[in-house]
Amino acid sequence: MSIKLDTYNTADNKVTKSQFNFEVIEDINIGLLHQVVKSNRTNYRNNTASVKTRSQVSGTGAKPWAQKGTGRARQGSLRSPQFVGGGIAHGPGGRVYLDRTPKKMKKKSLNMAISQRIKEEALFVNEKEIIKYGNFSKDKRRSLICN
Repeated sequence: MSIKLDTYNTADNKVTKSQFNFEVIEDINIGLLHQVVKSNRTNYRNNTASVKTRSQVSGTGAKPWAQKGTGRARQGSLRSPQFVGGGIAHGPGGRVYLDRTPKKMKKKSLNMAISQRIKEEALFVNEKEIIKYGNFSKDKRRSLICN
């Protein structure tokens, strides 16, 4: 099926109608759209929350005091979590946020989103000509823009 979309040419500042081969999907699966958008947003997350454990904190490896004879509780390191300046016992760090979505699901959700915009008549094509410096030939590029 072919559809007609408004095409805006930036070089000439003209708006024309162009025909494109596109199969408009009638039934929109909101669940699939939500899943793909959620997956994309998850993949863009950065895991920046991180703390140092007792092995990563800088400091001496010596015992703070003798095991016996001081009357104090036995301690093996001043970098233990109970000391000020020690490591954190169960803090954040090392988590990976990845969610893989199958290619067919991504493609179908993109087609559904474009179909919805076509139904709303809120879609047009931006066309611009770019000159390549290597062989000086013109290259036409098109991009979809949604209102």
